[in-house]
Amino acid sequence: MGWLKPWFEQAMQEGWNELIQELEELRAEFPIPSLQKTMRDEGEFLVVEVVVPGWSRRHTVDVRVEGNVLLISGVFMEKTPAVAHQETTFSMTQWLPMPVDESRLQTDIKPGGRLIVTIPKRQGKK
Repeated sequence: MGWLKPWFEQAMQEGWNELIQELEELRAEFPIPSLQKTMRDEGEFLVVEVVVPGWSRRHTVDVRVEGNVLLISGVFMEKTPAVAHQETTFSMTQWLPMPVDESRLQTDIKPGGRLIVTIPKRQGKK
């Protein structure tokens, strides 16, 4: 059986190389938007800004806080000449360095796919 090992290893390597090439081709065909985020402390508020290229008000987004983690997820639904309907999802998490009042969380969408999330800090806790 030892004579099969070199053949098997070569077949596995060729299979992996082919799979990686196919995945790279798919990634080029259906690009995944890259999320850029920043967080700043503005006294009574934490402000998180997330930039999602190509995102606008007509796309779906969910913003919530669980514990000390901000969760943002969304769906792009695009019509292109090549595809009648294309759906791409995105998600991100951001650890929050202090307790916040998630019931007063506010969001705003700015030009260029900028989502601004303003979260009041919870009073009396650091």
